[in-house]
Amino acid sequence: MTQATAAKTTASAQTTTSTPANIALAIDAATATATVADPAATVPVMPASDASAAPVSASAAPVATVPAASTPATTVPAFAAPASTVPAVTVPASAAHATTIPTALAPATTATAQDITANIADRVRGIPANPFAAANARVADYRAAGHDIIDLSQGNPDGKPPQFMIDALAEAAQDPADFKYPAFSGKPAFLKAAAGWYRREFGVILDPATQLLATAGASVGISVVIQTLVNAGDLVVLVGPYYPQYEGSTAVVQGRIYTIATSPERGFLPDLDAVPQEIWDQAKLLILNYPNNPTGAVATPGLFETAVRIGKEHHVVIVNDFAYAGIGYDAQPPISLLSTPGALDVSLELCSLSKMYMIAGWRGGFVAGNAQLMTAVKSVHAQTSLLVSSIVQDAGAAGLNSDQSTVRALANRYHRRYLALRDGLAEAGLHLTDSHGGLFAWMPVPNGDDQAFARWLIDKAGVAVIPGSDFGPTGAGYVRFSLLMPEETLAQAAHRIRDARGDAW
Repeated sequence: MTQATAAKTTASAQTTTSTPANIALAIDAATATATVADPAATVPVMPASDASAAPVSASAAPVATVPAASTPATTVPAFAAPASTVPAVTVPASAAHATTIPTALAPATTATAQDITANIADRVRGIPANPFAAANARVADYRAAGHDIIDLSQGNPDGKPPQFMIDALAEAAQDPADFKYPAFSGKPAFLKAAAGWYRREFGVILDPATQLLATAGASVGISVVIQTLVNAGDLVVLVGPYYPQYEGSTAVVQGRIYTIATSPERGFLPDLDAVPQEIWDQAKLLILNYPNNPTGAVATPGLFETAVRIGKEHHVVIVNDFAYAGIGYDAQPPISLLSTPGALDVSLELCSLSKMYMIAGWRGGFVAGNAQLMTAVKSVHAQTSLLVSSIVQDAGAAGLNSDQSTVRALANRYHRRYLALRDGLAEAGLHLTDSHGGLFAWMPVPNGDDQAFARWLIDKAGVAVIPGSDFGPTGAGYVRFSLLMPEETLAQAAHRIRDARGDAW
């Protein structure tokens, strides 16, 4: 056993000899100081090559990872930088960044009849705002004021599920067996279908009873897995730019975040071996997301092999958010983390039915992976989450048992949309980064100020997007376009931007 493994298993061993070390423990307050990571522990906020940077306390407010000298201006009088230039705020893949989420907050004031908010838990004050809710509100405000807005900020599917899944849902709604509560882990037929999908698509053999859990979408899986594994003060490693919920769910459990920056030169894939060893020694969890939201990057076998090796060497759980499974643009479909040799020893994977089958509103998905970890994940899920609707599980089983031709057709549709948007924006002097899958397009902004450029787009062109910095500090200098609109609408959005450009850049 390595020193890193021994250190991370100490707390677990004090309580039970059978609980995996990476599972968060519920401990009596009187003994918490002996078993929970010290809230005052420090994680260096520095590039891997700069050992002189000062540490930052975990109790401090989150620290931006983009150097102050690179922070763009807050206004957009003109976009002077060439559109093809990578923004100055892009961080080299070898430079690792850290942010912290508060674990020690100011004491609440004494509750009074006038100040009932004093009863709100301290951890709530450390939760960041949801950028997608803010984007919805922004578009609604512009439309209420009479503006015609093309909304490319959202990830809501714009089509319908395969007809056979709609038929399966309708039939299930008439089945008396579906009038009752489903099993806590999921209907056996649904779990069997998920296991069959893994076997056929990726060559992965899973036990439906011990290695799978039905969830109401991948988002529930994210929150449940983080609650299961992360104690207050524990370190979660993310790859930036990242889906905002990873940060939000970590904030709920008062964990800390370390962000690995990526770059277009590396295809937005992280250099995991460039991360300082002391970070891996502290880390509890590494969250990956491939195909990636927002960059469209797709994992290579080498990336997953490196992640699994690090997981075993440093006793870190590896999680892949596989929400965009099947949505790949290349001849080789996106691969599963669990198909990597040895991955089931240290890994979990989160899957969603929403993107593959266009059923976001039905809320269906599953978690798969290591049986010991899954036992703990199921126990947390049973106490904190709603069960997936029985009829959604029946329809989901129909989708998973199908030949996946509808998923491949959907991936081709998104690829055509990406190309239409890419070509249209090129006419405006703007250039998308290369994409290999998913539902979004990623673009460096002309002057590096993503927040200001997003405001300019909605003000001047009537096109709503998400600023890249909403995906963590390493996303600064980019914006994300959704591909969940017809090709004609995407082309129209690009033409609006071209016509509004003037001499802005």
